[in-house]
Amino acid sequence: MRNKIFFCFLFFFILPVISDDLINQAESLYQKGKYEEAIKICLKIKKVYPGSDWDLSAHFITAKIYEARGENEKAIEEYKKIIFNFKDNIYAEEAFFYIAKIRTKMGQYINAVKAYEAYIQKFPDGKYIILAIFNAALIYKQNANYSEALNKFNDILRKYNSDFWFYNWSAIYSGHIYAEKGDFDKAIEYYDRVIKKENNEALLSLANLYKGMIFIKKKDYEKAKDTFQKILKTTSSFSEEAMLGLAEANFKSGEYELANEIYQSLLEIYPDTVWKNYAENKIKKLKKFLEKN
Repeated sequence: MRNKIFFCFLFFFILPVISDDLINQAESLYQKGKYEEAIKICLKIKKVYPGSDWDLSAHFITAKIYEARGENEKAIEEYKKIIFNFKDNIYAEEAFFYIAKIRTKMGQYINAVKAYEAYIQKFPDGKYIILAIFNAALIYKQNANYSEALNKFNDILRKYNSDFWFYNWSAIYSGHIYAEKGDFDKAIEYYDRVIKKENNEALLSLANLYKGMIFIKKKDYEKAKDTFQKILKTTSSFSEEAMLGLAEANFKSGEYELANEIYQSLLEIYPDTVWKNYAENKIKKLKKFLEKN
């Protein structure tokens, strides 16, 4: 009887302490970059405590190690084991998402988008749901699957207008898609959906910058000028690019001397601008053009 009591004490009190200590050791070794030592401990935990929370933690640590070492397929296999063996555990959601993330990092976009779609379907209210939808949309856009990309971006615009970063970038990328398709009015409509907020000045300016460029493509040079001037008057964000756009709009509308002055002003105000070579080349071309005319 005494031995039985002792065994129960050992099982319920001593073993959990040992297991937790092993997990902590493995995590610590992983953080220090001592991957082989960490994996050995994880293998021991998996063998001794199969199906336990410690086993689950060991799989996660092992997956992170493989990913850190660039052994992505091995990391994915670890996450798949978590999904198969711990499908009702809350951490299965993490495994689904991390597989998609690794596939994206590897450039395996077809498999990545399938993984994101699997996550979206299985965890419609998951903690990574917005990121999964957004990442899937980006992959669809990159592969010129514009209808699916727009479906995903519009899903964010419909459901997550309180998440300004994802909402605004979904609006901007949707505008880009319509611009690529040549539907300029629709592109402007989406650029105009960017929400005006005190802490959202840069994105709002960026959307207006793209809108100004669309007006140039539409040959609506007066609206283009108004848009670029609005950026310059109301914010310091993308002011260099707005000056370039304003110069281009003036050139396209036949205001060659004014376009030249704006390029000159850009170089005077921003002597170290990344657009220096571009502006200087434009000035040279304008000088020759003005001499001929």
